[in-house]
Amino acid sequence: MKRKTALFTFAIAAVLLLGSFMPVNKSKFPKQRAFLLVSGKPVFEGSSSDGGYKVTLIYLNRAIDSVTLTDNKTFEFNLEKNVIYSVRIEKAGFLPKLISINTKMPELYKEHILYKFQFEVEMYANNLKQFLDADDVDFPVAVVSYDEKADMYDYSRKYTECVIQRFEEARKADGGIVAQ
Repeated sequence: MKRKTALFTFAIAAVLLLGSFMPVNKSKFPKQRAFLLVSGKPVFEGSSSDGGYKVTLIYLNRAIDSVTLTDNKTFEFNLEKNVIYSVRIEKAGFLPKLISINTKMPELYKEHILYKFQFEVEMYANNLKQFLDADDVDFPVAVVSYDEKADMYDYSRKYTECVIQRFEEARKADGGIVAQ
C-alpha cells in the first residue's frame, strides 16, 4: 500500500514537472502594451462616399487585422515595438496603397511613451494603372520609421516624393482625370 501511494505521488510530481517544460500557448498571456498608435485617412478625390474603404494591417505577409470604414472616417491601429508592419488601403475604383511601418527602436527608448503617427494619403483612380509600372502600384507609397533626432515616427520624404511624382506623371498622361 505504501508502495502504491509513493508511486502515485511520484507520478503526480513527474506530470507537474514535465508540464512546466511543455511549450506554453502565448495567446494566454496579455499582448504587449501598445507602443505606436497609427491613424490615417485616405482622400478619395472625385468619389462619392458610398461603399467605404477597407484597411488591412499586415505582419509577415499575413493580415492580422482589418477594418471597413466610410470615406470620411479615420482608421487606427495600435502597434508593438520592434516589428515591421504594412497597412494596405483599398477601395473599389481606386488603386490600393501600401504604407510600410517599422517600429524598431534604439535599446534605450522611453518605456512609458506611446508614440503617435497620423497621416493622410491621396488615393488615385484605377484608370491610372495603365500609365504606371507594376512596382509603382505594388511598392509602399511611404516608409515610416523612428527618427532619433526628433524622437518621433516620421516618413521618408525623399522616398514618398519620388512615388508621388510617378503618380502625378500618370495623372497628367491620363489627361488629369481623377476617378471614373
